[in-house]
Amino acid sequence: MPWFYFHLRTPAGLELDDLGLELIGIEAAYLDACRTISTLTTDLLAKKVDPRLCSFEITDSAGQLLLELPFTEILDKDRRPSPPALLAQRQKTLAEIRRTAQRVEVLVEALGREQAALQANLQDTRELLARAQAVDPRSAWQRPT
Repeated sequence: MPWFYFHLRTPAGLELDDLGLELIGIEAAYLDACRTISTLTTDLLAKKVDPRLCSFEITDSAGQLLLELPFTEILDKDRRPSPPALLAQRQKTLAEIRRTAQRVEVLVEALGREQAALQANLQDTRELLARAQAVDPRSAWQRPT
């Protein structure tokens, strides 16, 4: 029977399996690795290593890579994909962004109108002061000098 080595790839690098296992074939090696992932996941989490970033590299006795088994293949096996929920959330977010952009446009326009009205009021006030000063140069409306 052939020997198989189960090297562990983690974010920190490759941990080599020096012992290996004698198994019937690559299918048996794959199944053994699948069973090991669940136990190893607990150890990895205890070490604060994300098991979803890990994989087994199964090699033969000559060091030839036969199979790479990402842990996600087992860990995500029963997980349902959630693209519809993500899509709905994305659409909701985009709609909120559009509504916010429209509100900002309305506010900018309102601010522009307010600014124009304030400038017109300021101009009227200046004209009234000028007329008051023309009538009585000693007027209390004079600007301080």
